[in-house]
Amino acid sequence: MRLRRALICTVALLVAVASTALARAPVPPASGPGQICTEIGCQSGVFLTAGAYFASHSSVQRIRVCSLGRCRSTRRGESPVIGQPLVLALAAERAITVTVTAFDRRGHVVLRRRLVARLRRGQPNGRNCEPVCFQADLTLSRAGVLSAA
Repeated sequence: MRLRRALICTVALLVAVASTALARAPVPPASGPGQICTEIGCQSGVFLTAGAYFASHSSVQRIRVCSLGRCRSTRRGESPVIGQPLVLALAAERAITVTVTAFDRRGHVVLRRRLVARLRRGQPNGRNCEPVCFQADLTLSRAGVLSAA
């Protein structure tokens, strides 16, 4: 009988603890009547993947991406990791000119490419949910061709 009471008390305690934990769990924000939004973030900007170009051009030590008067660079072996996106903070749904420049060890320009890219609106949590970001994904190929994804 004592064992049965102890088991019932243990189950009751577990139910109480679980109920309290669930009551305190955060609820995803809603952005419309009855709509629940997830909380995935995003960044606006120009994202360049240049890993293939770095890998096939050992003399290239630095790549710079510029748009709307803002620039961001990465060096061989530095963060962001080769082949990872470079980010420029932009927030506009429009066409922009992007310039990508590669430099050798002495700082001489070995490649310069220019491309008009369209920033695309993105909402990773769905329509009517925040955040809203504007992105252009670019790739610099092994051969040095700059293209929009």
